[in-house]
Amino acid sequence: MKNLVLSVLFCFTSSYLQAQCIDAQFKSFRQLAYEDVWIGGWSGGALEMTYRHQLTRNDALLGGAELGFVSWGNQLLFNVGYERRWHPGVRGWLSASTYLSNGFAFFTPDPLYVGGFGVRGGYSFLLGRKLALGFYTGVRYYASPGYADYSSINSYWDLPIEMHVHFGRRKSTPVAP
Repeated sequence: MKNLVLSVLFCFTSSYLQAQCIDAQFKSFRQLAYEDVWIGGWSGGALEMTYRHQLTRNDALLGGAELGFVSWGNQLLFNVGYERRWHPGVRGWLSASTYLSNGFAFFTPDPLYVGGFGVRGGYSFLLGRKLALGFYTGVRYYASPGYADYSSINSYWDLPIEMHVHFGRRKSTPVAP
């Protein structure tokens, strides 16, 4: 009975709580260069989940985890970054962000360190009070110094093409999810 009462109470009060701002990001990496060789190609893809901590109306800190597959195999990266938004409003917002990545490639016999950084920009469209869809692109660099023992290619420059799905309750002020 106690669980039922708590469940009903939670359902009635949950609409008044500020929800977490979470993004699901689907990424495709267009390779620009590896090492010192500028050559195009497809480098891989990734799925990232990001938490947004709103600092001010237009500024936010980002933290997330990215699971992807790239030229040297599967990797798990932990990203931290900063995002700036312009003209948040009824229809959507323009934003730019920068981030640092640290993680590892799933490699045998031992995982290898992977690090990098990136910048991106794009536009997000509001689809409802708790949902928005965004399209982003940018430039990203990442390297795995330990991979030099196995290949002459251990760093990449990519052009990520990303689709973001923003989840989170919209505040009454024009701060988008």
